[in-house]
Amino acid sequence: MSTYKYEALNTQGVKVKGEMDGETKQEIISSLKNQKFYPINIVEVSSANSGASISLPFGGKVTSRDLSIYTRQFYTMLNAGITLVSALEVLKIQSENRRLKVATDEIYNDVRKGLSFSDALKKQEKVFPELFAFMVEAGEMSGNLDGIMDRMASHYEKDAKLSGKIKSAMTYPIVLGIAMVSVMILMLTVVMPSMMSMFEGKELPAFTQTFINISDVFVARWYLIIGGLIGIIYLVKSYFKSEQGRPIKDNLILKMPVIGKTQRKILTSRFTRTLSTLLTSGVGLVQSLEVIAKVVNNKVLEKGILDAIEEMKKGSDIASPLEKANIFPPMVISMIRIGEESGALDSILDKTADFFDAESESALQRLTTLIEPAMTLLMAVLVGTMVIAMILPIFEMVNNF
Repeated sequence: MSTYKYEALNTQGVKVKGEMDGETKQEIISSLKNQKFYPINIVEVSSANSGASISLPFGGKVTSRDLSIYTRQFYTMLNAGITLVSALEVLKIQSENRRLKVATDEIYNDVRKGLSFSDALKKQEKVFPELFAFMVEAGEMSGNLDGIMDRMASHYEKDAKLSGKIKSAMTYPIVLGIAMVSVMILMLTVVMPSMMSMFEGKELPAFTQTFINISDVFVARWYLIIGGLIGIIYLVKSYFKSEQGRPIKDNLILKMPVIGKTQRKILTSRFTRTLSTLLTSGVGLVQSLEVIAKVVNNKVLEKGILDAIEEMKKGSDIASPLEKANIFPPMVISMIRIGEESGALDSILDKTADFFDAESESALQRLTTLIEPAMTLLMAVLVGTMVIAMILPIFEMVNNF
C-alpha cells in the first residue's frame, strides 16, 4: 500500500489538500469521488516498503484547548449527519496541531479497514487521553456518539479555561524569578568585580570580603556551578517523575501552606467535572472511577480513588472512602453523599465542578497576589545586601579621612 498526496475540489468548489493510503491512483480517485470530491492532482509520496515512517513527530503537544476544538468540530459534523469516516477525513486535513493531524490520519485508515473508532483511538494513546477513548466507546455502545462528543467538547473547553488560568497565574512569578537570577549573576560577575577593583590591596570589611570570595569563585568556576545546578535539578525532576518519587512530590505539594489549598481546589474541580461527564454519558460509577484513576495527574488522589473503588466493591458508598482519603473539602463529600442518596449524582457533581472552577480561579489570583510581592521583596533583599556589601568600603574610607 502507498501513500498519495491529493488536491481536489469539494462540492462548494473549494480546493482541499490531504493524504490517503491506497494500492493505486485509481483507488484514490474512486475514494475521493465517493466522498464527493473532484480530484485535480494525485502524487505518490511513499510506499509501505520504502522504509520506516515516523507516526508521531516531535513537537506540537496536544493540549486541552486542541482537544476542545477537535471534539467541537467532530460534534458539529456528526450532528449535521456527516458519516464518521467523512468527519475523520475532514479533521485530518483541517487539524492545525501536527500530532492530531498524524494521529487522525492513522485513525481514519484504521476505521476504513474495519476497526471501531474507540479501538483505533486506543492505538493513539500518546495523543488522545484514555478518558477520550473510553467516552467514545460508551458513545458507540449507546449509539449516541455525537452527544458524547458534545459533552467531551464542553469538558475540554472548561479544562482548557482552567489550564489557561493556571498558566496565566504562574507567568509573572516565573518571569520575575528569571529576572532575579539574572540580576544576581550580573551583580556577581560584572558589577562587583569592577567596583571592587578600586579597593585592590586594601583591607575590606568581612561582609564585603565574603561577597568578593563568592564572586571570585563564581567567575572562575561558573561552568561547574551552573552545570552542578542543572545536574541537581535534573536528578530531582527525574526522581519526582519516578514511581517512588511521584507520591512524595504530590503529597508535598498538597501539604504546602497556600499552594496546597489551591492544588486541592484544582484537583476537586477536575475530579468532579470528569466524573460528572462520565456518569452523564451512562458509564457506571465504578468504571468511571477506574478511568479517572488512570488519567488523574496526582498519585495521592489516584490512591484515594483506588481505595474507594475497593471499598465500593465490598458494598460501601463512594462518599465514605473518599472522605478517608482526606483530599477533598468536606463540602464535596457532603455533595457526593447527597447526590448518591437523591440519585442525581451526575448533576450535583456538575454544579460542584462549576463552584470549584470559580474557587480555583480565586485561589490562583490570591496565590499570585502573595507570590508577586514575596518574590519582589526577596529580590530587593538580595540585591540590597550586595549593594550594602559594595558600599561598606566607601563608608570606611570616608570615616578614615
